[in-house]
Amino acid sequence: MPLSVTGTDTGKRMVRGLALLTACARHQFTDQSEDTIEGLLRSGIDWEFFLRAARRHGMIPLLYWHLQSCAGSVPPAVLTELHNYFRINSERNLLLAQEMIRLLGLLEAHRIPVIVFKGPLLAAMAYGNPSLRRSADLDILVHEQDVPRLKVLLNAEGYQSPPSFCLTLEPALIDYGNEYLFVYPSVGIQLDVHWRMFPRYLSFALDDAPLWERIQHLLLGGRRVPTISREDLLIVLCVHGSKHLWERLSWICDIAGLIAGQPPMDWTRILDQAEGQGSSLMLFLGLALAYDLAGTELPSKVAARIHDEPVIATLAAQVQRWLSSDIFDLRPLHERAIFFLRLARSLKDKVRCLSAFAFTPTTADLQFLPPSAWIPLPFYHVVRPFRLLTKYGASALATSKWNRSDERL
Repeated sequence: MPLSVTGTDTGKRMVRGLALLTACARHQFTDQSEDTIEGLLRSGIDWEFFLRAARRHGMIPLLYWHLQSCAGSVPPAVLTELHNYFRINSERNLLLAQEMIRLLGLLEAHRIPVIVFKGPLLAAMAYGNPSLRRSADLDILVHEQDVPRLKVLLNAEGYQSPPSFCLTLEPALIDYGNEYLFVYPSVGIQLDVHWRMFPRYLSFALDDAPLWERIQHLLLGGRRVPTISREDLLIVLCVHGSKHLWERLSWICDIAGLIAGQPPMDWTRILDQAEGQGSSLMLFLGLALAYDLAGTELPSKVAARIHDEPVIATLAAQVQRWLSSDIFDLRPLHERAIFFLRLARSLKDKVRCLSAFAFTPTTADLQFLPPSAWIPLPFYHVVRPFRLLTKYGASALATSKWNRSDERL
């Protein structure tokens, strides 16, 4: 990872902490990897900064797993904190897995088809050990027509919709959006219900129908869990990471772990599928980051395709600079827009991307309206530019920051 080294001793300790974080992100550990980690530990680490960065990047479970073998070089207090977090994370992932299995039974009884992805299932697929990944919530995909019925069912089970959920806006939320977050407050579980994998404003043609045709079943907790194929999941993870500017190192580790699994990936299908739906540059960026930061081995034909796209090297370097030198900062709106435009291949795709970015309403845009508002669906496209102008002002659009609580792209 390119690192911005300052001249102070504190700055160098922070840089070494980031280098240690990256070293622990590598999926395949070798003697050289262990030597690198030992060398960084001996040279001095800003442990306060290191732990803060590790939490920010969702890396603490992996760090504890790798640093156990170097326990003599890690301060006891740091190792204890890592161990406590690892234990709590393991217990939470077990709780999430149990709730996921309970929900599967509930949806099956009410004949609501469902696909499970990410969460504890991804931890098992990518790491072979659910304890090695931090899972924030549960993610499921259902058919759009089942969303209203599922909402009623979840509310009856104790799940709560956010207060901003307005029945008058529900048709627009379902038509333009792709997900809704439900909370189970008694145990602190969040359930992210998707009715399409990605929102319309990403503008590329990801068709969810083939995901349902290629459902696979994996055993988790003694139950067969319906999920998407590893090839489909790889593309989904690369699009998700690009959507959020690859702000967490753990997302790159997920890709590395998924690729390293068995059986080998069907790369021909992956490349053809990504090309057909317009997400190939997002795929290539995720693969390039996994190669650079996690040591992922890629087939020669895949590496050649990535090499043939000069923009990927540029964007990968930009992401690595963000990860290393400005990891707590939110990116300005104009940087995010430019980043997405560069991931669109043709001029036609760029125009479509810019149009979708500017006019397709997000959940935050729709929730900007008063609860009593009623607007015909075709006119919701004017809501987004109006809200952005209201929030930022025309002169501030180029420099204002996104509010992560309601502006996640």
